[in-house]
Amino acid sequence: MLMRKIKSIIVTALVAVVILSAGSIAVQGLGHQHISKGSGTKVYIQGYNTIGHKGTGLYGTNKEKVVTGVKVRLKEGKFNKAANNYKKKGGWTKKLSKFNNPFQKAKTSYSWRY
Repeated sequence: MLMRKIKSIIVTALVAVVILSAGSIAVQGLGHQHISKGSGTKVYIQGYNTIGHKGTGLYGTNKEKVVTGVKVRLKEGKFNKAANNYKKKGGWTKKLSKFNNPFQKAKTSYSWRY
């Protein structure tokens, strides 16, 4: 009886740790600066920053400077597009996306403005 209770407590504690860990990772990823990108049948990139906040250190931001914008770029073959949120000084950039050509290498990049 005692062993069942101990096993139950251990399992409950492990489940709680896993849930809390996943939640903290999600919160970190969607902070004041964020880059969303992916590949598969479609390749895409989009950037985000909150107006008037110092860099968090995530995605290469400088912790000592206030981020005023982000520029994202998507290149694949002759496709070469860029988007930024400099005029708005924050918020989401336009989402750049295209169907992935398996015969060409897609490259995404981003840079922060301070």
